[in-house]
Amino acid sequence: MISIEQITYLNEIGQRSQQEDSIYPAPGKASIADKLFMVCDGVGGENMGEEASRIACEGFASFFDQNVPPRGALTEAYIRAAQSNVLQQMRNYAVEHPEAQRMSTTLTLVYLNGNTISVAWCGDSRIYHLRKGEVVWRSTDHSLVENLVRHGEISEEEARIHPQRNIITRALSASGTPSDIENYVIRDVKDGDYLMLCTDGLLEQINDHRLKEIALSHAKNKRSLFMEYCQEVTKDNFSLYLLKLNNDSAAATPPGSKKTIIAFALSVIILALLTFLVKDPIKRFIKSSDDNHSVMTSKK
Repeated sequence: MISIEQITYLNEIGQRSQQEDSIYPAPGKASIADKLFMVCDGVGGENMGEEASRIACEGFASFFDQNVPPRGALTEAYIRAAQSNVLQQMRNYAVEHPEAQRMSTTLTLVYLNGNTISVAWCGDSRIYHLRKGEVVWRSTDHSLVENLVRHGEISEEEARIHPQRNIITRALSASGTPSDIENYVIRDVKDGDYLMLCTDGLLEQINDHRLKEIALSHAKNKRSLFMEYCQEVTKDNFSLYLLKLNNDSAAATPPGSKKTIIAFALSVIILALLTFLVKDPIKRFIKSSDDNHSVMTSKK
C-alpha cells in the first residue's frame, strides 16, 4: 500500500498582482491520509484565471467525493466524466459572470489508489516522480515550446527563456472544444520516492539539477529550500505539492520474493520425497538382513 510520509506545499503570489494558482487540498489543509492532490494555474488577466483554477480544484474534488473512483487506476472514462463536470461548472459561472467566458486553467492531478498512483494533467503545469534525486518520470508539457523541444528546434534551456514559453496548447476552458487530459499510472514506487506537482512559475528558477539538490537534502521541510530559489526572483505565481512516499507492499514483498518462496517450498517437498524414497529401501534391506541373520543363528 502506497502512503504519504511528508507533505510540502507552496501557493505563492510571486511578483504578480494577484494569485491565479490554486492547490487542493487548500493551503495548510492537507494531511497524510489524503489521496487526492491538485495544482492548477489559471490563465491570467481579464480572463479570470483565479476563478478557473479554483473551480477546477473544487469541481474535481467534489466529483471524486460523489463518485467512487475505480480500483487500481483511474480510467479515461472516469477522468472524462470528472472533466465534463468541471467544465459545466465553469460554463455556469461564465453565464453569471460574462467577463469569465474565456476563463481557463491548467491541471495537474494525483490520486493514490492502493498500490498504484494515477496522474492526469493538461497544460504546462508539471508532475515529477523523483527517486534519490533523479527524475524517474515527468509529465510532458502541452505547450508551444515543448513541441519545439520535441522536434529538436530548441533546447530545454532555450525553452526556459523563450519569448513564447507561456503559450499552452491545452487547457480546461469555459469555451471551445474540451482539451484532452493526458493520464498515466505510476506502479513502481519505492520508500523515499517523491511526487511533485507544480505550476510553471516554480520552473522559472527550479531545473532538474536544483530539484536533485532539494530532493537529496536532509531538511525535514523542504519549503524553505524552494522559497530560497523562487521568492523575490520568480515573476509568476508559483505553487506546488511535494509528497514523500512509502510503499508498505514493496517492503513486505520485495521483488522476486514470491518466486523465492515458491522455489523454497518446492525444494522442501522434493527433499522430503527423496528422503522417503531413500529411507524405505534401506529399511527393507535392514529387515531382510536381520531376517537372514536370525535364520542362520537358529541353524547353529
